[in-house]
Amino acid sequence: MIRKDLCKTARCNTKGMTLIEVMLAVVIIGILASIAYPAYQNHSLQAHRNLAKADMVKLQLLLEQNYGTGYSWGSLLSGGSCTVCESSNERYLFSITSSATAAYTIVATAQNTKGQTNDSCLPSNHQMSLSSDGEALPSECW
Repeated sequence: MIRKDLCKTARCNTKGMTLIEVMLAVVIIGILASIAYPAYQNHSLQAHRNLAKADMVKLQLLLEQNYGTGYSWGSLLSGGSCTVCESSNERYLFSITSSATAAYTIVATAQNTKGQTNDSCLPSNHQMSLSSDGEALPSECW
């Protein structure tokens, strides 16, 4: 709050804010930041998890399109990094396992480079999976 000394109209002095007012503003900003930052982090982790889930569904659709060739995924994954996904390799690495019974499982593993392993929804192995029969684990994350 800027104060003006109105007692002397010939010479108007402008005074700055007091130290108490500045400290009060800093305390209010600190309280708001301490509430907002954890909420932002949780929202960011959830957004990247949802993007990884969307990429897993995209991989599933591409595998189903290639059903006639025996679920070939050589062009979809290269060393754990997905070539058709929007997720960053620093957040999630993808893998596909297939069995002789024409079943497959897509697994997304959270990486610690960007703190994605701090996601409270993921189990202790930090993995989400989607199988060919539509089973998505862990169910509370989907």
